[in-house]
Amino acid sequence: MAKTVLLFHERILSPSKTFMLNQALAYRRYAPFFIGVRREGNALPVESLTLEDQGRSLRRRDRLHPRADPFLGCLGDRQVDVVHAHFGPDGLLAAPLAAALDVPLFVTFHGYDATRRLSAGSEIKAALAHGRIRKAWQASQYRTRLVALAKQGAHFLAVSDFIREALLRAGIPPMAVHTHHIGIPLPDRPPTRSPTFPQEILCIGRFVEKKGHRILLEAFAGLGEEYPARLKLIGDGPLRPAIEAQIDALGLHAKVTLTGWLEPDAVQRELARASALVLPSVIASDGDTEGLPTALLEAGALALPVISTNTGGVSELISSNALGFVLPPRQVAPLTHSMRSCLEAPVDAREKALRLQTKIRTEFDCAKQTGALEALYDQAIAAHRRRG
Repeated sequence: MAKTVLLFHERILSPSKTFMLNQALAYRRYAPFFIGVRREGNALPVESLTLEDQGRSLRRRDRLHPRADPFLGCLGDRQVDVVHAHFGPDGLLAAPLAAALDVPLFVTFHGYDATRRLSAGSEIKAALAHGRIRKAWQASQYRTRLVALAKQGAHFLAVSDFIREALLRAGIPPMAVHTHHIGIPLPDRPPTRSPTFPQEILCIGRFVEKKGHRILLEAFAGLGEEYPARLKLIGDGPLRPAIEAQIDALGLHAKVTLTGWLEPDAVQRELARASALVLPSVIASDGDTEGLPTALLEAGALALPVISTNTGGVSELISSNALGFVLPPRQVAPLTHSMRSCLEAPVDAREKALRLQTKIRTEFDCAKQTGALEALYDQAIAAHRRRG
């Protein structure tokens, strides 16, 4: 009988969190069960339950001082062998539940939870400026509580070496945190692509500062009228009004499309038709930084040329210009030049993409990575039982 891994995330499951579902579907020896506070997005193909489903919610004091009780009622007599929370704040919410169940706790850190949240000075100031004293207190306590959780035996996983280093700088003990790439689902044979004309450049990601949409639009406008290329932005988020205003100001209505979030199959079709994926990530003004963007992995797996920046964990994937176009962040002219190179010299760009595809198939196969994760669960459960 398969063991059960309880996958904890407050919102089950927002459209930008496909990596969590991919991992859940890749388990072979553990049965995944999602648990959270409320639902967001479409129905899941795996078992899940939220407090919202039971007509309940999480009280403010339960966020400040998390308890197991609100979630234990969701489980009934279900046997749980390990709890795995995604993102640091969710790890803090899930910790009392893992303790009550007497099972190991894993927490995966993806980006903002190890960068912006662990350098919380700006977050504290913003909360105080709006009179949100409790939120300011939470931000100030975040680092202290994570360090304590790690010292209590929680297993911290970082999606890239960059995120691991951020956790170490915050005081997390080195033995408590390991780099673990989630990866992406890969077919037995690399799929074929069929780029369209006019050429199309894609950008996939939430409309937030760290994704670099403002720089991208400026650089795309720099291509000029002589290029028939179009730009398609897949995603949504709080900066959508600003992005729409910038498209107006640059006169790019005829060349730029905002699709909103698309289903995974539709994203794959867009990637197969595109000429390049551009993700000009930056370090946001509040410190938020990329962990390892799933969109780059998905594009690389299709041998689609990628253009990105050497921020966060990106350079661990595109480690040299032999694998893609790696640029300094917030630089418009180099980004324009790289897009022009992709469009004018597609054979050279394709050679880079094929080398990146080989790396992804070797190091970022979700099935292999999830098998390694299940082995970590086995070790943690055995050690937990030995400690009694």
